[in-house]
Amino acid sequence: VMGVSRDITQRKQAEGQLNEFQQALLALPSSLRGIEFGDVYRSSAEAALVGGDFYDMFQLHDGSIGIVIGDVSGKGIPAATLALQVKSTIRAYSLQGDDPATVMSKVSQVIESSPDTGPVFATAFFGILDPRSGQLTYCSAGHPEAIIRDSASKVFTLHTRSLLMGLSADLTFSNEEFVLEQSHTLVLYTDGITEARKQDELFGSERLLALVASIETNTRCFPQEILSGVSAFTDGPPSDDLAVLTVSLSDA
Repeated sequence: VMGVSRDITQRKQAEGQLNEFQQALLALPSSLRGIEFGDVYRSSAEAALVGGDFYDMFQLHDGSIGIVIGDVSGKGIPAATLALQVKSTIRAYSLQGDDPATVMSKVSQVIESSPDTGPVFATAFFGILDPRSGQLTYCSAGHPEAIIRDSASKVFTLHTRSLLMGLSADLTFSNEEFVLEQSHTLVLYTDGITEARKQDELFGSERLLALVASIETNTRCFPQEILSGVSAFTDGPPSDDLAVLTVSLSDA
């Protein structure tokens, strides 16, 4: 009995450590000057306690804001460890003044040097937003296309040209630019959203665009509404980790 009790205690302690690890991948500040934002994360019913989805937001020295969402291949501790390393690398180099494409190149080199024995890669969107002008400079490396929703409920996606990170040492990453207006909501997500399944049918990008167009709520609550729409489609827990991050300019 004592042995069983000790095993249960150790397992709970391990689960607590893993939950802290996951929280480190998803921690956001309570507020950032000039913007409103919201987020949601759901882990897979089939996955380990931690996975490779991550996101981050932080203020740069000039008042601009770094916006990050990404997904590392694999599950469990190895994926979460690399995801945390990728997240930290993006933040560190951007705080040194590197532009998004340069940051992605350096992150790709980090992934390339990963000690993992199997193929490892990551997708990520990293943007630098000036909340005063709305200027968004971003690099989306193999990540699902970001969505812009305007006040008239029209939706469109942001162009991307960069491949996912970690494929080879010779990858070239490109910066793109967009001006975020007061009426816009930027919607970022991981592929667990579009790849959510109901039997053999995927939720898909078309359903996601229609869902984003139909939602009437503030930026902070927007991600939860997306999750609710996906959950209604799958009629059950997700089969993959999924995350959503939404950003808009603040009226203040």
